[in-house]
Amino acid sequence: MWGTRADDVRVKRTIAALEANGITVLRATDAASAKRIVLNPIPDASLVHRGASQRLDVLGITYEIEESGRDSALRPRIWSADRETEAHEIRRVGAAPPLGF
Repeated sequence: MWGTRADDVRVKRTIAALEANGITVLRATDAASAKRIVLNPIPDASLVHRGASQRLDVLGITYEIEESGRDSALRPRIWSADRETEAHEIRRVGAAPPLGF
């Protein structure tokens, strides 16, 4: 199931269900447009947290968020924080990031 691409009927049905629940769907046609859809709305210098995602890695979005210097990536800060002295801050930032993917 995970290695199989969804057919167009399933994708359209899913989009309709999401939109019926007030969720805006942006569908990319290729990797470059996916990257633009995700990154363009993020204001420069934003605090951004991303979950583990191979898709974000493959598309180069992880690099843009964590390495480009454009944004302030929370994931590296969380992973490098001292668990004993900064546990409260780790939980606070990880639980309610300003922007998350």
